[in-house]
Amino acid sequence: NPTTFGISCTGSGGTVNAYTSVTVLQPSATISVSPTRVPPGSSTTVSWNASQVSSCAITKNGTAWKSGLSGASLVSSASDTVSSKQTYVITCQTNGSPISATATVNVGSTFKEF
Repeated sequence: NPTTFGISCTGSGGTVNAYTSVTVLQPSATISVSPTRVPPGSSTTVSWNASQVSSCAITKNGTAWKSGLSGASLVSSASDTVSSKQTYVITCQTNGSPISATATVNVGSTFKEF
């Protein structure tokens, strides 16, 4: 929500008021996978979007997967082959506390016809 600031000046000619609105942008980070369920050995696309942050890193089941994300790489995607359930966590550094988001891809059984 925008915050409005104002100033009022009074002189011999009367009073003049001036106002301006300022919107403070909040840091944000999102991550998603598509599809969210795949057969073992298939790939999913991991997409992320971060703004108003200094840098981000993504882990896959707690292990570093993408690091040093900044600038244009804060909005991107990558394909990943998965054989078991994977949880991707994006963690971004801000001027305050770090922020994070999570996405999970599940792996289902494959069936063969007789």
